[in-house]
Amino acid sequence: MFVSESIKSKFSAKNIINAILLTIGGISLFFAQSANWINHIVFNQQTFTDITVSTITKEPNRRAISQAIVDKIFADRPLADKLIGDRSVNLISEMLNSDLSQKTLNRVASSGYAYVTSKDRQDIAVDLTAIKQPISTIVSLAESRGRDVKIDPSKIPDKITIINSSELPQVSNYIQNMLIAGLFLWLTVILTFSIFIFINRKTLVKQLYIVGSVIIGVSILALFTGPFLPSIISSFVNNINLRTVVTDLASAYLSPFYQQLYLTILITSLTLLIIRFRWIFKKSWQASYQAINKKVTHK
Repeated sequence: MFVSESIKSKFSAKNIINAILLTIGGISLFFAQSANWINHIVFNQQTFTDITVSTITKEPNRRAISQAIVDKIFADRPLADKLIGDRSVNLISEMLNSDLSQKTLNRVASSGYAYVTSKDRQDIAVDLTAIKQPISTIVSLAESRGRDVKIDPSKIPDKITIINSSELPQVSNYIQNMLIAGLFLWLTVILTFSIFIFINRKTLVKQLYIVGSVIIGVSILALFTGPFLPSIISSFVNNINLRTVVTDLASAYLSPFYQQLYLTILITSLTLLIIRFRWIFKKSWQASYQAINKKVTHK
């Protein structure tokens, strides 16, 4: 009776240890993947800038920014807004896609990079000072009932703020800590899964399946929760017109992270398939070895 209870106790303790190892390994894997994404996408200024500029210059986002500009210009002129507002939005949107606005959009990307990675945050804004005169000319060319509508450049705002300096939670500390912890997280993943396999080595193949299932499960869970993040982030933005821009930006930044997860799932699945059908590879190897050996013997 005493022996039976002792065996049961050891079995229960082993199960608890296995659960702890798999839990630590799974959580560490998620944060290790996050650290890898932060290092190669968020903290890489060139990559971050390229993603930002390419996202902002998409037509829906250009129109959203243009709409915010036009709303400011005609804030006290509702009739003019009603008559030529839509056409002005179209014209300004096209201008934002031209070489004239390239430097302006690059500054948006730079301020966005500083916003995410630095404690000293400034507004992420489209600086209009360099393009106020072209905007004034463009809007003035928008005809209403055969008349030109003249716009005073001073009526055009100096900037259109996409995200205020205090709108989103401070994440620079988190990013820096993740960069530092990245190596330790990967080591934790390798160590915990290796220990789990070692202490259950009598059923090695089964344990490899379990580890592979945990890796795939964590990746799938991250994929399911990821799409909610852009909407959550954009909900902090006060300007309703610009929420779509923030949502698209967040989705663009997260896209490489999703690619990492899909790649992880693919590689893990292929590895499990190889383990499952290892006998085919074993037979193929043996057949090839025997064929080569016969040829060598006959010579």
